[in-house]
Amino acid sequence: MRKLWAVVAVLGIVVLWQCVISPASATRLPPDLNESILAEFPDGKVRLDGSIQTSRGDLFLPLLPATSAARKRGKAHIEAAFPSAEHPDLLVYGNGWCYLRVLARGVAKTVLAPAELPERLKRQLLACKFPSDLIVPEHFVLPQSLKSL
Repeated sequence: MRKLWAVVAVLGIVVLWQCVISPASATRLPPDLNESILAEFPDGKVRLDGSIQTSRGDLFLPLLPATSAARKRGKAHIEAAFPSAEHPDLLVYGNGWCYLRVLARGVAKTVLAPAELPERLKRQLLACKFPSDLIVPEHFVLPQSLKSL
């Protein structure tokens, strides 16, 4: 009986130790992407989950390349902006990362539906994934066509 309690006590200590020392997993932006974002949005802030909060109050949610093989090397630069560079709803960077602007539709918040995108941008968007530590905006509704993200 004493051995059982000793085993339980040791297991409890190991589990507690793992909970205490396990590192937090925040989305880390590549340094060149962070520089590019701060150049594009000088008064903006990059949040803990990798989202961009602009000075105008816009929120852009990050989409990571689905696999490490899809991540391209080199300087991150805006490869495409849809519908326009002045007021983008979608930003596609050259290193495979994408950002979707959160749109207000009444009380709900959502993002651009892929049906509105050109085919090339739609393929790039659907090849990405939301980060696992994403802080989801309140009343956020994801379009059915983006459920794979």
